[in-house]
Formats: sequence, structure tokens, C-alpha cells
Amino acid sequence: MLVGIRDGRFFLGTFHCIDKQGNIILQDAVEYRSTRRSSPSPMEQRCLQSDSDP
Repeated sequence: MLVGIRDGRFFLGTFHCIDKQGNIILQDAVEYRSTRRSSPSPMEQRCLQSDSDP
């Protein structure tokens, strides 16, 4: 699933669930963001990790 947010970042990961507050929870997500304002803009990526109890 690809999720974009208002500040220009987007997250690519596997959909896990939606929590009680309505937040989308992704597994194995990678964050992408533009490193420059000009177009075409190179992208920076970062892997995200979370710990959860089964």
C-alpha cells in the first residue's frame, strides 16, 4: 500500500490494520521523501521498524 501525507512524504508497505483512532498501520514500511524542492527531485528513502506484541 502506498500512503501519502500532507508534508510530501509517502510510505510504501504492507497494510496491517487501522487502529481505533483511524491511523493506517503498515508493516515493512519504507519512507520516501524529496531531498530538493526542484523538479525532477531525487528521493531519499529510509526503512522504518516497529516492535509489536502478537
